Amino acid sequence: MEIITGVDWSRAWSEQLSRSNHQNRLRNQNISSEDFWDGFTGWQEMHRYTRYPGKALERVLDSVDPQTTVLDIGAGDGAFAVPLAKTAKLVTALEPSSGQIARLLENAAMAGVKSIAILKSRWEDVSSTEIGSHDVVVAAYCFQMKDIRAALQKMFDSAKRSLFLLHFVDHDLVKPLHEITGNSNTGPDYIYLLNILYEMGYPASLDILTRDYEIPLDLQLDAFVYSHGLSAEHRDRLRRHLESEGKVFSHDGQLWARRRYEDALIRLDKEERYR
Repeated sequence: MEIITGVDWSRAWSEQLSRSNHQNRLRNQNISSEDFWDGFTGWQEMHRYTRYPGKALERVLDSVDPQTTVLDIGAGDGAFAVPLAKTAKLVTALEPSSGQIARLLENAAMAGVKSIAILKSRWEDVSSTEIGSHDVVVAAYCFQMKDIRAALQKMFDSAKRSLFLLHFVDHDLVKPLHEITGNSNTGPDYIYLLNILYEMGYPASLDILTRDYEIPLDLQLDAFVYSHGLSAEHRDRLRRHLESEGKVFSHDGQLWARRRYEDALIRLDKEERYR
């Protein structure tokens, strides 16, 4: 467990978040986070290849049965909400982006699930009354929250039984992107969340999960151009890096790239805490 004392982790989170690539992109383009998620049409296709959410979904599903209610915070296109709704009594999907909600509804319709309620809001803006309480609460890659301590407390308070947090550990192109662009600040990672929860008196369990996947090269490069603001030169250098590492290969007349991504699944069970 990565517990480090003597650090103001909530303040460190806020400072690291403000320097992150994502926040820099929002400021430079003068757009909101919702605009960011609405502005790239390739998110759906990306998820076809990245194996997200992978093993994390299996872990959450183990805590869900036909009587379970679930709150999915920052539900995005429904990577968790849609498969969970196949088993759960009801999934409430909280999502502020109109584009993501449209994708979620499309995915739900394709999967034939109807037990999903949509709540269009940012987590910071929604009231406890609107949220209600749910057996299981899931928050995955949705932590663009300056006051992270308050956000986590509200998540914990909303869970009757279990809270699952999924956040960034590492990926194979963090260092190359930094070398190419001079800035690859991914923002505060899972270690911050663990330590903040520990400070709050909520020691949690941790699983580091790896996703190895293959993805069309141009799709991957286009995603980095959009999310990191890569220039044409940066895009070409990243492609050459992947080639030099032997990660580019040909499949059905198309170039593909091999990737590796690590996620941290943090779990808090109220039964364990109050036993």
